Amino acid sequence: MNLSRMLTEIISMEDLYAENAEWRDGHRKNEAIILSSSAIVSTISSSTLIWMIFRSPERLTTTRHRILFGMAVGDILYSLSFATYNAIVPSDVDYLSWNAHGNQITCTVSGFMTMVGALMSCLY
Repeated sequence: MNLSRMLTEIISMEDLYAENAEWRDGHRKNEAIILSSSAIVSTISSSTLIWMIFRSPERLTTTRHRILFGMAVGDILYSLSFATYNAIVPSDVDYLSWNAHGNQITCTVSGFMTMVGALMSCLY
């Protein structure tokens, strides 16, 4: 698709779907698998860190443990929003995302979790 065509004519949904079919079916599937897998590993790692903090004798009495705990909780929220990304993307944009099954409410919840997790991890 060239830029002049995008700026001068209205593209039908069928044409948009056909032009993005190869990208959606090939690259988007790989991207979704890699994104979900790394998010699951991050969630497990942050959960392990929280478990180690609560198993230590100091628990949340030290500043270091409280900071790590807050960052780990933020990372879990952020990672869970990416681990479930393809399941909660609205199904009416399935031409851009592989295996989209969600609706507007799931998209809003995912956006909220992403923002809270990102801000909590950075600003805690």
